[in-house]
Order: sequence, then C-alpha cells, then structure tokens
Amino acid sequence: MILSQDELIHAEILSFSRPLTVDIDYCLECDVDGVNLVVPTSELHIHDKLNTTCDKLIELSNNAVDYCKDHGLIVELSAEDASRSNIDFLRKVYLNAIDHGADRVCVCDTVGILTPDSSFELFSKLNDLSVPVACHCHNDFGLAVANTLSAIKGGASEIHTTINGIGERAGNTSFEECVVSIDRLFPQFSTNIKINEIYDISNLVARSTGVYIQPNK
Repeated sequence: MILSQDELIHAEILSFSRPLTVDIDYCLECDVDGVNLVVPTSELHIHDKLNTTCDKLIELSNNAVDYCKDHGLIVELSAEDASRSNIDFLRKVYLNAIDHGADRVCVCDTVGILTPDSSFELFSKLNDLSVPVACHCHNDFGLAVANTLSAIKGGASEIHTTINGIGERAGNTSFEECVVSIDRLFPQFSTNIKINEIYDISNLVARSTGVYIQPNK
C-alpha cells in the first residue's frame, strides 16, 4: 500500500542514548532524526553510579552534544534524576548543553518523587532557558499526571507520556489522562490531538502489549 503525502505520519523519531559515542553511533545506524541524551545530574548518580566528578560530567555532556550536532542530529538533553539534583548545577548542565547546540532540555523525575507543588516550583526556575523545556515523570506515587500538569503551568512546553501510562515500575505519565486533562481543564493550552481516537489507540496498545488497564478507567 502506498500512502499519499497527506497520509504520511509527520513525526520526529528519537532514540534515548547515553552520552557515549558508541551509543550515538548506534542511533545513527538506526537513521533516527535525533537523540535524547540521558545525562545524570544528581550527586548520587554522578559520584556513586558513574564514579566521576561534576566537571567531568559536564565535559562528557558537552562532547556528546557536539558529536550529535556534528552528525546532524536533533538533541534533547535529559537530566536523569533531575528532581534530586542541585538546581544551580542542573541549570549549569543545561546552559552548557544549549551553548553547544542542544535543541531542547528535559527534566526527568527518574524516581517519581516530585509533588505537584515541587514540580511547579522546579519548572518555574527553568522557564527562562532559551530552548523548550520538557517534563518526564514517573508514576511511583501515582502523581505523574498531576506533576506533569503542574510542570506545564510552571513553564514546560513539551511532555513525555506513554499510552496507558505504560513504563518501568509504576509507569510513566499517562498520555490519555494528560491530553484529556489539558483539553478539558486547561483551556489556555492546546495539544491539537484528536481525542476521539485515543480510545482505539489505548485498546490497540493494551492488546499488543498484554498490559491491560483497569476496567473502571
């Protein structure tokens, strides 16, 4: 079947990647449009997970951004464990990445510890950056959707979601809940998503993955 131009899906295909050349090369082999560079920014991750220093972490991040841009990739720099990171250091990582050509940055609530209040406060401190700021929430305490909505109010212009909230541990931000909430509860924002098609997509993902949502949802 040959699709007409109007039927083609206009989507940006990205792959998550560590800030390592070998990972980025794999992304290039997959012919993606861009990469989501996952760079740890909390002291716990930098010192105990990577066994490195803050300065070396920034250098690693900058070099990865340079390599991606040299190869024509869109770059979204995602700060892993951002919700447990020092805000001044987090801003420093982002500003460095932006100076090296990063197109977007992302705040990752990797262990799902944000609350709606702390989410709004965090994103309010980042809304002066010169690139779009994204929100990536996990649902460990059942707050992913609420935290994402608060992030939007705080200045986030991009959100990471999954159909049916599927994801590791308790899952990620539910696409359908977030989209409908924005449409019905936040008239000042718009997603341009066709809400009437969400139900069928939800069922398709449930059948394909074998992970079904609760009947009352």
